[in-house]
Amino acid sequence: MSQHSKQEVNWEFLLASSKSTLQAYEQSRLNFAANVRKEIAQLLDTWVDESSSALLARWLIERNLAAEAAAISTNAVSDVTEFKEPRTQPKPAPGAQLRPPCRIAPRAGTETLAESDKIFGNKSLAAERISATS
Repeated sequence: MSQHSKQEVNWEFLLASSKSTLQAYEQSRLNFAANVRKEIAQLLDTWVDESSSALLARWLIERNLAAEAAAISTNAVSDVTEFKEPRTQPKPAPGAQLRPPCRIAPRAGTETLAESDKIFGNKSLAAERISATS
């Protein structure tokens, strides 16, 4: 991006200028404004691309952490001989305030995914959906 300094307007010159000179000045200012607009559009595109790449990296990091946690919990559960029902949140007492749901990594093989969730082939990448209960 080029450095732009604010150019001082010479009012005396503009007031004494002919119509053709004023038109040329107007055209030069409109050209300059169009060039700045193009630079801004390029910067916004770069910002959006870089932000989306960073968000993708964050999503992959969280997905890997969830997969590691699922692998650890699967290993711990495989040592237990009896089947345990998944824990559910207890129903709140009447008049009690509801707590927001917590984010829990899914256990391997317990969730079937839609085709749209399988963006990298048949590899499961979707995290458990969070929904508020009322």
